[in-house]
Amino acid sequence: MRPVSLIIFDPLKDDFLASVVDEKNNILRSWCSNPSQAKCFKKKQLALNVIRKMIANTDRVILLAERSDLGKHYAVLFLSQFSFVNGNLIESEVEEKYANGTSNGI
Repeated sequence: MRPVSLIIFDPLKDDFLASVVDEKNNILRSWCSNPSQAKCFKKKQLALNVIRKMIANTDRVILLAERSDLGKHYAVLFLSQFSFVNGNLIESEVEEKYANGTSNGI
């Protein structure tokens, strides 16, 4: 198994964050359905910075996941669920339907 990386999942879109470009007042994002194409974060704080900007002042929920390379497949384990409440980023356990993660081929 290769080293683990962190990826971001939007349950409303049922997609993973593929890329993000943060320019002054504009954030451009692209999404993908396969975790093999997801943007990887080595540090949790970097992923949290992106999540915070994505859901600030909204009622959206975003999931942070761990992606492991198993060779021909990727294992995805959802770690935390994030929402924005009263001006604060709130981390909580993932909903039951995401608790067991998934495994996807490439």
